[in-house]
Amino acid sequence: MKKIACIILTICILLSLAACGSTPSASTGSAPSGSTSSAQAPAESAASETIKVGQLCALTGSSAPYGIPENNAAKLYIDKINAAGGVLGRQVELIAYDSKGDQSECVNATKRLIADGVCAIIGPNMSGQAIAIVPVTEAAGIPFIATAATNPKVTVDEATGNVFHTAFRTCFIDSFQGKVVSQFCLNELGGKTVAIIYDVGSDYAAGLKEYFEADFLASGGTIVATEGYRSGELDFRAILGKVKEKNPDIIFSLSAPNEGGLMIKQAHDLGIECEWISGDMWSDMNLVESAAGYAEGAFMISLAAVDDPSLKDWLAEYNKTFGADPILPAPIFVTDALNALFTAIEKAGSTDSEKIIEQLEAIENLPVLSGSLTFDPATHNPLNKPAIIQTVKDGQIVYYTLFENYT
Repeated sequence: MKKIACIILTICILLSLAACGSTPSASTGSAPSGSTSSAQAPAESAASETIKVGQLCALTGSSAPYGIPENNAAKLYIDKINAAGGVLGRQVELIAYDSKGDQSECVNATKRLIADGVCAIIGPNMSGQAIAIVPVTEAAGIPFIATAATNPKVTVDEATGNVFHTAFRTCFIDSFQGKVVSQFCLNELGGKTVAIIYDVGSDYAAGLKEYFEADFLASGGTIVATEGYRSGELDFRAILGKVKEKNPDIIFSLSAPNEGGLMIKQAHDLGIECEWISGDMWSDMNLVESAAGYAEGAFMISLAAVDDPSLKDWLAEYNKTFGADPILPAPIFVTDALNALFTAIEKAGSTDSEKIIEQLEAIENLPVLSGSLTFDPATHNPLNKPAIIQTVKDGQIVYYTLFENYT
């Protein structure tokens, strides 16, 4: 009996050791959806736990050239913060999921980040995606800070006029951008007649078109043609033919850079002679390359410019780390958003999302890469963000002037 008892005891010990050896390790940001480090590892002290911050950006697909620099900018800033001791004495863990530039994917990624236990989310950069995730963040009470999403509906409920509790942004909004385009057309370019070509499937394009029309018409301008197309089209000659008949002074194109470049080239081939202007999507050399040399003199609005002297040091650091300059402006506003978030966490003394929201609303005159940041508690939009106007000169997109009329 003693021998049998010893055998049983030995088996129990071996089983116990085997079980200990198979204990799963703590997960990382690349863990499967829904898993978190706190769920898979023994409880740690608050000081040793990481502060989990989510990021929504396109890491694959056609929007990846914009999303990858956003992710790089987040890594660059968080690495510096962690090297300096972190936030509240804790290291920051970035969990970035690929939105693929798609609204449904962005919503799913948002749900995954919330399940992962993030205290806040940085991004997305596109208005349609940001609008789509609001119901998810509102239900969860998790704040997000959009970067280059300019549609007013990102932070304010169009039906009620009330601010969304969890939605913030670090860039100007389209009502301001629409006015910038309108007044620049009238006062700088001297254009009284404008034709609009826009992507009918884009919330951004539809919103900016509406704000431009309101200001331009109220200021005495005339819109002679409005033509829509679907993203992905390559041949614009049919709609450009209609525009040519109206002989506008200016064409306002609300399009992606490569599509805008094709429009400019095809317009040249059709003999259309006029000024070209767009919103903040055209600050990309894809425009110049697609236009095959005919984009010279085109104008675009921007939130940030590579040749802005105030960004020189940051751009040099980014280039040294990642081997190339980023496509602006979204990486700038990712950095600004993280700055605001960590400031709010420090002031709150907590990673509680509700306390973070309270402190984000209280941010005033915070020095950031894009100048200074003050959130309007009534809209969660930044106050007094200037617009930079750029132009194509000698085959490069360069700084032209600054627009700071906030009235």
